[in-house]
Amino acid sequence: MPRREEFGKFISWSIPIFSGNAVSKRVNWEIRNQRIKNRSGYLVHREVIETMKVVLGLGYSVIVTYIIEWEVLEDYLLPLKKSGLQPVFRILLPERKVCIDRDILRKGWTAGPEFIDKWYEQQVWLGAKMPGSIIDSSNESLEETVDRHFPILI
Repeated sequence: MPRREEFGKFISWSIPIFSGNAVSKRVNWEIRNQRIKNRSGYLVHREVIETMKVVLGLGYSVIVTYIIEWEVLEDYLLPLKKSGLQPVFRILLPERKVCIDRDILRKGWTAGPEFIDKWYEQQVWLGAKMPGSIIDSSNESLEETVDRHFPILI
């Protein structure tokens, strides 16, 4: 049974969590260093999918933190379905103003309001295609969101 442990201000859950952004950075590094010759945008998606298949295939639940745009949603669903895996998507969608505020407070790269608006529209569209998938996390920290909406994982 996964459990949660507190380390100072950090909380760790004993369930595999991986970042699609980290996979993206690794793939981009490999492209820059010419370890990968084909620069297809789908490479990142394929790597995320393969990681999901391995972890899920081993019988673990996994949390993947990644923005999956609606244009590539089927690119995720089909390979997983062919492997007999059915992911459960949850869309963490705070109110638009909260998204912009969080983006501004973020350390390092920020997306900006134009990107946030495009992303927000896509998430609303995805949520309409997958009823019950949207979680309004406007007034919750990450820890509160996981505790409240993913109790089976902690």
